[in-house]
Amino acid sequence: MKHLLLIRHAKSSWEYTDAEDRNRPLNERGIRNAIAMGQYHAKTLQKAEAIYSSPANRALHTATIMAYESKTGFHKLQIEECLYDFGGDNVLSFIYGLDDALQTVAIVGHNPAFTHIADDLSDSPIHHLPTAALVHLTFEV
Repeated sequence: MKHLLLIRHAKSSWEYTDAEDRNRPLNERGIRNAIAMGQYHAKTLQKAEAIYSSPANRALHTATIMAYESKTGFHKLQIEECLYDFGGDNVLSFIYGLDDALQTVAIVGHNPAFTHIADDLSDSPIHHLPTAALVHLTFEV
């Protein structure tokens, strides 16, 4: 059984209007939500052999907070440039290219890519993945 955890980054701040998209930070609500999600999903996140994050500040901050709050360990966290993707093709290619030895993987990234991927890979349609949401997909392989 393989497990894929798709995590949309927490709520980002639009306060810094001159910041490039990939540099936008989390806002206060986003930080609170990432803390709560890390604590709530601690047991699931601890099973992840790897946590991959988009290099965007909001995604990496979400991944870091969730790893800390779940006591998962920062040694599992890796930044992958291809995960800074909004369409989903690069993320899907990354997923299909993962090492077969991995049983549980968490990926932190962006919408609408994650909504499309969750729809494509699951039997239950998800019309909109909100910020700080986690989709747990299980595959019998």
